[in-house]
Amino acid sequence: MLYIRNGALKLNIKDTGMDILWDISLFLLFITSTILYPGSSEFYRLLHLFGLGLLCFVSVTEIFSGKGEKKDIKLRISLITIWYVLFLIFANLSAMWAYSVSGVLHYSDALIKVALMGFCLSQHIDTEEKLYKSMKLFIFTCIVSFVYSLVVTPRDLWFTGDFEEVTGQSISILGLCAAFAMVMSVYFAMAEGKKHYYIAAAINFIFVVSATSRKALFFAIMGVVLLELLYTWRKNYFFSLVTILIAIGLFTLIVLKSGISDAMNQRLMSMYNYFTGGAGKKDTSLSLRQYLISTAGTLFYKNPMIGVGMGNFSYFLDDIYGEGVYAHNNYLEIMADLGVVGFLLYYWFYAYLLIKLLGQTIRKHKLSLLFLVVMISFMVIEYGQVTYYQYSFQLIVAFAYCAVCITDGVESGSSEGVQQKEDIHQLDEYYRLVENENI
Repeated sequence: MLYIRNGALKLNIKDTGMDILWDISLFLLFITSTILYPGSSEFYRLLHLFGLGLLCFVSVTEIFSGKGEKKDIKLRISLITIWYVLFLIFANLSAMWAYSVSGVLHYSDALIKVALMGFCLSQHIDTEEKLYKSMKLFIFTCIVSFVYSLVVTPRDLWFTGDFEEVTGQSISILGLCAAFAMVMSVYFAMAEGKKHYYIAAAINFIFVVSATSRKALFFAIMGVVLLELLYTWRKNYFFSLVTILIAIGLFTLIVLKSGISDAMNQRLMSMYNYFTGGAGKKDTSLSLRQYLISTAGTLFYKNPMIGVGMGNFSYFLDDIYGEGVYAHNNYLEIMADLGVVGFLLYYWFYAYLLIKLLGQTIRKHKLSLLFLVVMISFMVIEYGQVTYYQYSFQLIVAFAYCAVCITDGVESGSSEGVQQKEDIHQLDEYYRLVENENI
């Protein structure tokens, strides 16, 4: 796998063929979940399917290859798989009472792919090293996506929020992926001592601002601030906290005052005018979103137990707007479509993750702290974003679950937990030997 060490791009030649195939499959899934939107091109759609197929191939190969002399089948039916499959079954059963069966079928394909992705990730990522590799690959993919956006977008439209028109991908998805990558980059720089990741964080923050997604900006700032505040057991906590927060504040101010953020500044000002009633241009998109959220709530009250069928909220508004629209709120979209039953089937797993991550964070596990912060920020953002069928957002949930399982393994002293520590130590020793040879 390609990795960055001491500021240089290097290749880990110890990766097996399956490791390389896994990295390729993840990169293809990441890139088609961000900038190469499958809905904008048949080639991108095939690329996405190839990535998912390759991911499944590697996972199935690992299951049947086993370990040791007996080569026992290594199959784990993880909790994340049980969770999403149960939700998937109920969501598809809603076709029996749905306003439109085609609305259910429209989202069914996406839910099946998300379930497969969650199964494969939880099957493969069983050590901290593997999770870190996947996280770093996601950070790298977001930087590649930003560069690609600049290449395909005319220069005079770089910082005007027009990435969506050029790439076909939603600016909210682009911005939120970059925000997630930024928070992870700060984690590697702050908690793991890899200071060059601050550069990756800065690049992804510029990507957030360039995408002009306010949700993404709030996610990025909220995530970093919470990460800094809650990492209380590090050395020189108050000095480090004040220093880093001042640095982040100054960098944010510089970016927002520069020409690259004019479009973002206008959107923030129009939002301010909307909520305060101040003079100036008000945000009509917020008015529309509030209307959609209110309509979703009304639809839920009329069908509280099982909803009107997955994906059917948009069909009720099709006559008004002439096209399918979503509720811009994950909570109310699920409640309107699938009722209380669907809501509980979906969000019990979030509650499980938060409880586990909070307990592990109290016991001073850095990795759990990162994903506790990410999940809290994620759930706040879901008030303005539908996420339950989006690959890029479900990836965050899968990473959080893998972090919980890895930390549980370390705490219990399981063979996998002990092995992952030994693997990381051996990998660091190998890198040092290679660097000494190069010198």
